[in-house]
Amino acid sequence: MPPSKGPNPSTNIFNVSYCAKTPLSGTVELTKNCNLSCVHCYIVSKKNNRRELSTAQVKKLLRQLADEGTLYLVLTGGEVFLRPDIIEICSYARKLNFDLRIFTNATLISGKQIQQLASLNISAVEISLYGREKTHDRITGLPGSFNKCLSAAKELLRHGVPVALKTPLMRGNVKDYSFLSKLAAQIGASLKVDPTITPAEDGSKNILKHRADDKMLEKIYPKNKRSPQIGYDTSDLLCSAGHNFFAVNSKGDILPCLQLPLVLGNIKNQSFKSVWRDSAVLNNLRGLKSDSVKICSNCPDAPYCQRCPGLALTEDGDMFGPSSIACRLVRIMTGRHSS
Repeated sequence: MPPSKGPNPSTNIFNVSYCAKTPLSGTVELTKNCNLSCVHCYIVSKKNNRRELSTAQVKKLLRQLADEGTLYLVLTGGEVFLRPDIIEICSYARKLNFDLRIFTNATLISGKQIQQLASLNISAVEISLYGREKTHDRITGLPGSFNKCLSAAKELLRHGVPVALKTPLMRGNVKDYSFLSKLAAQIGASLKVDPTITPAEDGSKNILKHRADDKMLEKIYPKNKRSPQIGYDTSDLLCSAGHNFFAVNSKGDILPCLQLPLVLGNIKNQSFKSVWRDSAVLNNLRGLKSDSVKICSNCPDAPYCQRCPGLALTEDGDMFGPSSIACRLVRIMTGRHSS
């Protein structure tokens, strides 16, 4: 998920690239295939997706991204280690000097691949871990996945590869938050948590039933402890998608973000440069101002909010309207939520 806000423009590379519309950061989805069946997964079809980009097409894309100024790259799935060319792709990305991160469930990484990743000096492997063994295996649908995941995390760390454990906080695992926090500290990994569960890519909201309720989240987020987010000092729509952030899905579709399903073009028959610079949809998105979201622009919670236009669109039907999950979370996190 791209950051919804960032620091004051002109203070660092992120803000310079935001203003210059340089695609500094991006996510490339290598596959939708996955060996797990996580209850909250937004991907509808996780097996036998044969339209995904070939090795040659991925490399061509990476060369184009490097030419356009991309520095920060995430490779995600599905499960990227289902691709037999994953190390080849990672190696090629590092030759192009990308700051590289990999998102994985870590159940398929071999010892040899761990050694290869260590030699590439990648920035991090971010591993989905949902809680204690029983909790994790129940959520993934695969007995033994917790032990495989944790073993891989420890082995990566042993070889000097930075590891981030990450989890969405859900009804089924929110009670394991303290366990995850202690586990991450114990093994030397960082921990990332997010209370957001997104609708499925086909628009279905059935998986939203897994969201933690207000009382569950209030135990995690201390009231009155969250500071206002420091936003871009511009009148834009306060989202980096399409400004200095992009995504490419497994079929080659270029998107502002994987959570903002506006297809701008496809790298199989268009260059990334032509789409990024000339897409009418993208240029329209970049022209949006804060007053396009009228109900949000005067909200007293706006300084604290991390509203996502993609979630506002997929969950609430209007990218220019309020995001119900953002409204709910900001009140919980600031202590202004009333039960």
